[in-house]
Amino acid sequence: MQSYSLTSLLLSYALPIALVAAWQFKPFRRAIIFVLSLIPAWWLFVLGIFAFVLWRPVNWLGDKLSRFLPINRFSQFLLDRAANTGTDALREGDREGYSAQVWPKENYPELYQPVPEDIERPLYEDGRLPGGRGIVWLADRYMTDAAYKSAFRGGLKASLVVLTVILLYLVLNIFFDVAGFIPALLEGERPVIEQWPGDEPVRVSTWSLLSANFGAALTDLSKNLATVLVSALTLIPLAIGVGLIVTVLLLSSWMRAKSEPYRLVTKDADVRWAFRSEMRDLISQTFRRQLEQATGYLKDSPVFPVGRATGMLRARGDLSAPTPGQPLNLDRESLFQHTLVFGGTGEGKTTALLKPLMRQVLTDRKFGAFVADAKGVLWQDVQGVADSIDRQDDVVVIGSGAGQKGLNPIASLNPTQIAAALRSVLRQVSGNASDSFWPDMAANVLRHALTIGQAYAQTKAGQDEFEASGINPYSLWWAYRAVTITGNEDHPGPLDYAVSSLRREYDSEADDWEAAIDRNDTEEADRIKSRLDTIYSPDVMSSIEYLTGAWVSMAPQTKTGIVASITQLLDGFSGAKSLRERFAEGRAENTVDINAALDGKLVLIALSSIEDGLPARLTSILIKTALYREARVREIAWKRDGKSPQDQPCLVVMDEVQELATVDPASGLSDASFWNVARSTGLAGVFATQTIAALVQAMGEKAAGNFIQQARTKIFFRTEERETVEYACWCAGEYERNRVFEDGHRESIEFRYLIDGWDPFAPVDEAEEIEARPKSFFDAAIGLINPKRLSVDRAKRQATYEADERFIGPATDRQYRSERQAAEWRAEDLTRQYRMHGNEKHRALSQADLIHMGRWHAFAQVQRAGAVRQDIITVEHDFS
Repeated sequence: MQSYSLTSLLLSYALPIALVAAWQFKPFRRAIIFVLSLIPAWWLFVLGIFAFVLWRPVNWLGDKLSRFLPINRFSQFLLDRAANTGTDALREGDREGYSAQVWPKENYPELYQPVPEDIERPLYEDGRLPGGRGIVWLADRYMTDAAYKSAFRGGLKASLVVLTVILLYLVLNIFFDVAGFIPALLEGERPVIEQWPGDEPVRVSTWSLLSANFGAALTDLSKNLATVLVSALTLIPLAIGVGLIVTVLLLSSWMRAKSEPYRLVTKDADVRWAFRSEMRDLISQTFRRQLEQATGYLKDSPVFPVGRATGMLRARGDLSAPTPGQPLNLDRESLFQHTLVFGGTGEGKTTALLKPLMRQVLTDRKFGAFVADAKGVLWQDVQGVADSIDRQDDVVVIGSGAGQKGLNPIASLNPTQIAAALRSVLRQVSGNASDSFWPDMAANVLRHALTIGQAYAQTKAGQDEFEASGINPYSLWWAYRAVTITGNEDHPGPLDYAVSSLRREYDSEADDWEAAIDRNDTEEADRIKSRLDTIYSPDVMSSIEYLTGAWVSMAPQTKTGIVASITQLLDGFSGAKSLRERFAEGRAENTVDINAALDGKLVLIALSSIEDGLPARLTSILIKTALYREARVREIAWKRDGKSPQDQPCLVVMDEVQELATVDPASGLSDASFWNVARSTGLAGVFATQTIAALVQAMGEKAAGNFIQQARTKIFFRTEERETVEYACWCAGEYERNRVFEDGHRESIEFRYLIDGWDPFAPVDEAEEIEARPKSFFDAAIGLINPKRLSVDRAKRQATYEADERFIGPATDRQYRSERQAAEWRAEDLTRQYRMHGNEKHRALSQADLIHMGRWHAFAQVQRAGAVRQDIITVEHDFS
């Protein structure tokens, strides 16, 4: 007896001491927790089996009871208590207050004001939220009030399962006790009342026996029922405990499932964030200024969509590029920075860009338009656009067809300006940019002829000739005839007759001037002197001297070459009567003024170089040059009277612009220089061409480069021309790429969107609830064995590489520490290699992108509110 007591005493003290000692060592601690968790885990597993049978009625009962029991209020109380234990404004529901703490308004003003859709940027850069906070932080959004409250309701249902199972067990025990008592009573021997020898014993009747024992049975039943009630009351804490475990498990599983996508590694957060801070800062500052413009003085400015982004460049590292589906818009200010469109034949320059853009811009009735193309077909598309926006009454068609108007293209130009345009065309026609002698000489001769013709047209003889022949002396056709027709003494040519008429009128005017001086008529003398200075200026005298001297005595071969160049340029008018009468002879009938385009009319050039050859092209160029000149005149008037030309803007649209472009920097009215200053004249240019090579061929390398630069918005449809493709790739720029080589990794959040379709800012359903199921008991059992699964904490970003535990032995193994160390070191090495390799700068666009994107896409580099937005965009074709 003494030995037994001593053994019991030793065990009662030794066992707790051994457990406390073992608890100090992590491997043993895990083993102790595991063993202690097995018993409740087993019972949870058993309850889960019963839950499958009882779940439907329990689920119904739980939904009913939750309406009467304060489950929602209890869970709200816990949430409020959690909020009141600290100063976490986010838990208190004050999102704006929390934002002000984390992202102060003075440092992040863009987060506190509306942002136009087309310049909106994601709230993350290089895989992190502003200030460097990890994307995984966003997973907490899913822990909503609805999630908490539904988890507690799930715990209530789990508690009901526990109570139901135990109560059923106790009730069934009573039932079987009672059910077993009656058959035993009926089948057993009844007590004997009396028995005589030789007679059967007289026993108590069954009914008497039952009646006599009913009271005892009732007493036993009441005791059993009381036992059930007491058991139920004592088991309520157990049921509540199971319910809380299930509640925590539901919240833990919900958080784990919702946060898992946010935990995935993206290399941009690891690498690019650390090494691109200066670029992010620059882009952030630019965006804030852009936002100020867009929401400031451009707030009421219309925007003109050109397409929707695919998100390709943002995925490739361009932080200022748009997101997938985001519109790329031109604003009114950017429209006056001009637009240049490249693309091969049939790629959709007209249907996908020119027509949609014109339809949007010309909806504003203040806008006039000048539309020209070498093929003479764009005007028909614009007529349809005008009809669709109810501006058909503003359309003016200039061409050689029936019902179309003419125009004297040189009426507002001086001879020098005309000669500059002619020289440009002659150089393009000659196809030999290095040899400019013949174009320069031909243009010079025509300049002299036009100078004389301009003076002659102001004389009485010139006006009489115009009335008689219908040919204005200040016209292309008169100048052409003056140079190419040589007369004699009996029948002088047009030039000789004009010169002799000028001399005669000059002599007559000089005599009248001397007479006015003699009679002291100062007013008349000043009038005549002013006329002499205007008509018989030094330029006129110089031209007369040249054409009657140097030109006449010029070597026949040289003179023949010059005349041949002039003939090549202007002789085509001789066979095109309608073209000649409307544009080359300087007539006033059935013509319009080029100022109509500046006054809100839609002036459409219908001349086709395909049908009418070089004269049509020359005419279009001269009309365009006249428009440039009138725009510059309007600019001068603005400086004088303060009326801005942009109050009456004009949209200039030219397709196959290389056919209409001129090069003469000195005149200020050629495409080599005019578009440098066109913004202040109220002209907004939209140009289309096939390739850079075409522009270089027509304008020369330097002039073409300058012209391309003046178009700040550039759109590239598909083309295979090498220089154009390389230029587009150069425009797109180079960006840091962080390539990854493991299935579980992604280069960036943008690539996650492309590959997985995952958006970190996908809307959260605030009403979504956690659904409890019988399976929750099994999950709770597993959660008890593995306590980490029962934790409800903020989501954490997963490690780039976890230690590979496949080859680590048991914790009790002598080599455990070295094997664990090797696995950790291997993970560190892999992480280091991951961060070091695959990081290179790459072009945002490749040649293959442009060649294979099809006619439904284009690369767009669009100016918007003082900054550039660029991406491969999707376009819609307008075939109406």
